[in-house]
Amino acid sequence: MGVKIEEHSTRAKHMTGAKNSRPARLLITGFGPFPRIPVNASSRLALAIGRQARARMPDVEVTVSRLTTSWRAAPLELERLLVRLDPDIALHFGVSSGALGFLLETVARNEADGSPDALGGLPGTARLAADGPAKRRSTFPARQILARLHELQLPASISRDAGRYLCNATLYRSLELAATARRRRLTGFIHIPTSFADASGSASSLHRLTFQNAVAGGLAIVAVCHAHATAEFQAA
Repeated sequence: MGVKIEEHSTRAKHMTGAKNSRPARLLITGFGPFPRIPVNASSRLALAIGRQARARMPDVEVTVSRLTTSWRAAPLELERLLVRLDPDIALHFGVSSGALGFLLETVARNEADGSPDALGGLPGTARLAADGPAKRRSTFPARQILARLHELQLPASISRDAGRYLCNATLYRSLELAATARRRRLTGFIHIPTSFADASGSASSLHRLTFQNAVAGGLAIVAVCHAHATAEFQAA
């Protein structure tokens, strides 16, 4: 089962200018451990972003959850979260050995590579959704996010290949559920390095992104998405 590691804020204010106004809702997810990754940096980062977002953005209800790295469990956990919370923004974080900074995933594919999950389970089929489209595109403002991260001098790029493992599966399922949500939802996936650079910036660091900078970047991603969502609600 997924482990909720942050409850939503109870101090959220109602979003002004929107029809049927209610507090803005943000869901942030990370993953638990999986083969060759005994400690998943995405859960630690998601928790830190959630805590700081709650403190800095009192107009937003923030929920952070850790998804089980399981072909069977993760989609069910995610669906329960999305149905119960009906968030305006769903941001999913995961790790990639190829990431040196933030990889903003913009495309999810209806494919599974057959690799075993943390429990030894397999996807069972090469397609995530039997009748689903071959691709689903993220709905978060990737270009605006990229520009903001570059303003902060953080390493970031846009990716059109989220892989074929559970990160891709999570993005695909989240977008699938967003398509039938009661209101428009900004949905996206962000890959981060499997570990963070030494805060000293030493030459021996494997990655350019420190944990402190990762949190700052995560908060920037949240802020850009919140501003984008607020503008859409006010125009509704």
